[in-house]
Amino acid sequence: MTDSTLSGGAQTSGRGSKLFGKLGNLRVGTKILSAVIVASIGMAVITFVSILNLSDLRDGQQSINDKALEPALAHSEVESAYLNARILSLVDEWIATSDGPEHEAFLAATDAMDAALDRIDSVAYNQALRDAAAQLRDAWGNYEQILNDPAYIGAARAGDRAAFNEIRATQVTPQVKLIQGALDDIDRVIDSAAVSQLAEAESAFSSSRTVLLVSAGIALLCSIALALVASRAVTRPLNDVSKVLDALAEGDLTKRVQVSSKDEVGAMAASLNKATDSMKQTVTAISTGVVSLESSAQELSMVANQVAASAEETSAQAG
Repeated sequence: MTDSTLSGGAQTSGRGSKLFGKLGNLRVGTKILSAVIVASIGMAVITFVSILNLSDLRDGQQSINDKALEPALAHSEVESAYLNARILSLVDEWIATSDGPEHEAFLAATDAMDAALDRIDSVAYNQALRDAAAQLRDAWGNYEQILNDPAYIGAARAGDRAAFNEIRATQVTPQVKLIQGALDDIDRVIDSAAVSQLAEAESAFSSSRTVLLVSAGIALLCSIALALVASRAVTRPLNDVSKVLDALAEGDLTKRVQVSSKDEVGAMAASLNKATDSMKQTVTAISTGVVSLESSAQELSMVANQVAASAEETSAQAG
């Protein structure tokens, strides 16, 4: 009876799995550790990608602050300072009779407006916003100059309504329209920037989520793949060893395990093959001895028959 061989998991390299063959030579503990290391690397990659994405989101948040929130706050300050200056200018023009507290309040309001203009200049991040801020500053400068004109103030305090209304209609009102137009332009630029920044933030979030999910998926697949390879590298040869042991239990000494790996399972398979070979040699030797003993017994039986026949013949001759 010829010996049959059960091919272990390490032989799958003949089917193109070089990685499986290399893993088959690793110790069992090393295989398990390799799967754990790959899973850990996957977690590290996910963490690294998450940190990068958080950095991008932080940059996006800073961009929204610089291009939308800060300009909007500055715009609000300018509008508030401008309206306050207009109100106090009317108080100074119609109530005050000299450069008293009302006029000082108006001058403080103009200083606040100048500070607000400086603020919006400092946060103007593009040319459109800078142009609108420059137009606002020019219109405000002309408006302030008209309000401080002695002819205008004098007409107001003297109650010369005709002269006052003439100056307002021909000089003040056009500057007010320019100021309001510049404020509207700044508002449109800020609104456009806010919409753009929100769209960029949503795009960055979507991109970060996609990258994170893809990275997590790749890491998970790699971990599962290596775990499966490591598991097969251990379980398949163990199954072959189990089949050989079952055959031995049934008295079949022809089964062998073909495992070329150099790990603990490969060593166990080699020892099992060696033990099976030794048992087969012993059984073969015993079988050979039994055959030889049967042959000797047959020869002795023939000799005994011959002796008995000779004795009978001798007895007959003697009689």
